[in-house]
Amino acid sequence: MKTKKCLPFTLFLVFLVAAAFSVTFPIIEAGAADESIVSCNDLDVYVADTDPGGANVRSGPGQSYPVVDKLAYGEKVEIRESAGEWVRVCRNIFGSDYAPIGWVSATLLAVTSGFFGPCEDPSGLVPIYIEPGLYPAVIGWAPENTEFRILGAKNRYVKIQYKDVAEWLDSYCYADDPPQPATDTGKSRTTVPVTVPCDNVAAYVTDKDPKGLNIRCGPGTDYAVSGTLPTDRPVQVRIIRALNNWVLIKEPNFSSKGSGEMKMDITGWVKAPLLGVRAENAEDFAGAVSLYKDADAESEVVAEIAGGTAVTILAARGGWLKVRYEKQEGWLAPDAQCGDPFKECH
Repeated sequence: MKTKKCLPFTLFLVFLVAAAFSVTFPIIEAGAADESIVSCNDLDVYVADTDPGGANVRSGPGQSYPVVDKLAYGEKVEIRESAGEWVRVCRNIFGSDYAPIGWVSATLLAVTSGFFGPCEDPSGLVPIYIEPGLYPAVIGWAPENTEFRILGAKNRYVKIQYKDVAEWLDSYCYADDPPQPATDTGKSRTTVPVTVPCDNVAAYVTDKDPKGLNIRCGPGTDYAVSGTLPTDRPVQVRIIRALNNWVLIKEPNFSSKGSGEMKMDITGWVKAPLLGVRAENAEDFAGAVSLYKDADAESEVVAEIAGGTAVTILAARGGWLKVRYEKQEGWLAPDAQCGDPFKECH
């Protein structure tokens, strides 16, 4: 259930619970935690630590605080606050009532991926987000019934690690039960798409649609539009991830009449061919620039184009960009790119 709350107790019930369970309520010392304390939306999780002695519950967010309680493997708790990799949890006492007991290392807790409430994704997989927030960008996916150890929590999200992605899982996308034995439902995904990291590659918008360039929550037109970039002026972006012919961008930067240079605080996916760069020779601006067969300077040179030529982006990997100019395609090396629409780079 996603609707449980840490309910207030009467003074009598507080003393009763304290006597029955030896509960010590945490007192947080000013400056004690390395991270500021962040509120969480009663996140349901379970204890994944298998230590027969139980998982330590401490009076504050750190190992220097005394142990005040223990949690058994599989026990369900709610996260109320977080401080870095420490979370303050509540335990079920009577029925649906929860009482705060103390702080636990988040890595001792876990959730299991699944689809609940509004959690749906066009991929058919459970989405992992780059950040908590409204319409966050998807950065990866995981199959249902996957256990995730927790790295932290914020608002209605928990931070998790999955393959090369350490990002955020929405509370509507997981359950507080351990994974169930696998069954053949005929709907299981055998492959999971993997986004490719990019080295903060600079590019600029070439889309001419007068309505603007749509930024989406995921790499495809089935995902919701989270923002729009202007197409009537030069706009620079940074590419941080890629999947096929879609790229994840951040920090759109452009000039606005009367406001000077503006930077948008938005991260999302756009189709790569709606972005471009200039091919520039680092030593001689007008000199020839090589396009390679692969994203490797040791691979075959498949074409050469004149320096200063604007090219269309087709894909990205690391610091390399796959580009097209007229009928020529190939990979453009990092030192031959100019993604600044305002001036030359070399």
